[in-house]
Amino acid sequence: MSALISGTSLTGLCLPELLARQAALRPKATAVTFRDERLSYRELDRRRRDLGDHLARLGVGPETCVGLFTEPSLELMIGVWGILGAGAAYLPLSLDYPEDRLRYMIEDSGAPVIVTQEHLRERLAAMAPRDVLVLTSDEVTPGLGERASALEGQPGHLAYVIYTSGSTGRPKGVGIENRAVESQLRWLASRGYLGPQVTMLQKTPMSFDAAQWEILAPAAGAHVVMGTPGI
Repeated sequence: MSALISGTSLTGLCLPELLARQAALRPKATAVTFRDERLSYRELDRRRRDLGDHLARLGVGPETCVGLFTEPSLELMIGVWGILGAGAAYLPLSLDYPEDRLRYMIEDSGAPVIVTQEHLRERLAAMAPRDVLVLTSDEVTPGLGERASALEGQPGHLAYVIYTSGSTGRPKGVGIENRAVESQLRWLASRGYLGPQVTMLQKTPMSFDAAQWEILAPAAGAHVVMGTPGI
């Protein structure tokens, strides 16, 4: 069991704080792997601080929804944790969704920024409103770690937003708070499903709620292996 997620003294911490504690305790341990690429806990924590600062300079903060339009990759993990590092909530935008649905989700959520990969920029630009700024990892400049820490938000702030299928009408965004995710991760760690001894295969499409505990498993010390698209 991860000592950083199991203790009652840590109840009420936000997800970025949990990741930062893992990075402090196990900086060289592998947090995420994709194909032959990897990020240590120290590297993932640094990259999320940089992206969080960049987003903060764009006006992103607590209770802001930021779209995430990426393939399974290291960039996906950096995007998730960078958005959380700005105190905001991430909105998974599935590459498999029709353009009309994606356009509706972007507009309905009020997302001012979308984090994406360079090769997806053109596709996204065709459906996103003009006031949505598309970021790519090579545009993220080093930030100020102290500023990111101050903007990490509170337990009651949203961590992510998932849209329903819309089978009974228009899709609706369901917001999940940091404290709800922290509670679930704590429960999974207490039963041995998460922790430094665990390697987690991230295989569930990100638009499903069940994928979130796979993606956020580094907060509990697990090593996440991103599944290669198409297999």
